[in-house]
Amino acid sequence: MSDKVTFQNPAVARFARRMDAAIEANRSKGHWDTCHRSWLADEAKSHFERFMDACFVGVGKNPDAKALLDDGADVANFLMMLWDRAE
Repeated sequence: MSDKVTFQNPAVARFARRMDAAIEANRSKGHWDTCHRSWLADEAKSHFERFMDACFVGVGKNPDAKALLDDGADVANFLMMLWDRAE
């Protein structure tokens, strides 16, 4: 992360780093303040559905860890973008 931020909870720190890495990987797509809120909300919903699908890959099977990590951070990022636009 570009700013030196510390978190009391290690899981929050790991999650924030994953979110920041996803934002950096997509920086070339432009800033979210140019996106329609409805598009951001649709993307959050789509990624959330994929996240939930990854949670329940099949009866008795382990969840898809990569999808949980990637889509979980993406959901959080789209919600953060919507939150940022509302502030």
